[in-house]
Amino acid sequence: MQMDSVGELFSRLKQRNVHTLIQTAGLFNYKVFENLVLPYTDTIYFDLKLMDSDAHKQYCGVPNHSIHENFRKVQALARDLGDRGSAAGPVGALYHRHG
Repeated sequence: MQMDSVGELFSRLKQRNVHTLIQTAGLFNYKVFENLVLPYTDTIYFDLKLMDSDAHKQYCGVPNHSIHENFRKVQALARDLGDRGSAAGPVGALYHRHG
């Protein structure tokens, strides 16, 4: 994901009241995501490929530890939003910022 480009695009879309959604496999630097993209993101859809790290490395080419950590952070964020957010799991997460 080109976070600087996505963040700029989403910022412009939000200025026009356009709903924004990211679909991701979750392999990204969370701190950069949190600073550049998340402030302008209404919905995050996680597409987790495999739960087993060895199988994930075999079939996807990388282990999934950071992916699972990012997934947990997004789930926690949705829970922290209470009635303004939602999360689902365990094989996918839908973060949605309500109102």
